[in-house]
Amino acid sequence: MADVVLREETDTGDRTGLPVTYDGQVVDAPVDEEKIRAVLSRFVGSIDQLPPMYSALKRDGKPLYEYARQGIELERETRRITIFSIELLSCTESGFSMEVSCSKGTYIRTLAQDIGRMLGCGAHLGALRRTRTAGFDIGQAVTLEGLEALDVAATALMPIEALLAPLPVVTIDQARAAKFMQGQKLQIETEGQTAGDATAITGPDAETILTRARVHGPDSKFLGTARCIGGWLQPDRLISFKETT
Repeated sequence: MADVVLREETDTGDRTGLPVTYDGQVVDAPVDEEKIRAVLSRFVGSIDQLPPMYSALKRDGKPLYEYARQGIELERETRRITIFSIELLSCTESGFSMEVSCSKGTYIRTLAQDIGRMLGCGAHLGALRRTRTAGFDIGQAVTLEGLEALDVAATALMPIEALLAPLPVVTIDQARAAKFMQGQKLQIETEGQTAGDATAITGPDAETILTRARVHGPDSKFLGTARCIGGWLQPDRLISFKETT
């Protein structure tokens, strides 16, 4: 969700920057809800977006924002992004709020600026709140105060492997789990093979060719992730378990 402030553009694209003007800007250009909706619709789909100078993208090993702070403007290549949807939530004479669903790499600051220029009056990003990412929704979030209550923590905390839900599962027994946790690679079992050190692939993607997977040991214990290379399961990221005595 983003709040866009109309009639003022800034050098950073958000409210932390200094006011700037651009050729063709008409600060008092008439803007109403109908015009805003019409302009927003023009940004839906695949578009080319120019990354802002105030960004962490690097040139010659140096972030662009460092050049920007020195007053240096560098040429940048546009990047192809996708705006899946834009919904106008509310609007006033001074600005509007919108909900944007977009692809990775989208700069909402730049989107707000481009919308302002198309409206003719200029604009910058006043506030931004991410509500969804990688399959997670802000509705699943819990405040720190709420987390302090044990009964809430028990139901609100999600297992670490929830982040890896799209990856298929490889299940191995105790002996192979021990080898895996020591960084040893294991042979992957595929249909028609019964190799001694083979593993069993489970889950909806079991029949597909794997490039990366999450690995479970006995009792479905999550051990880490692995890369599947040439019929072998190569440990990638392992979970460290604290031993108890």
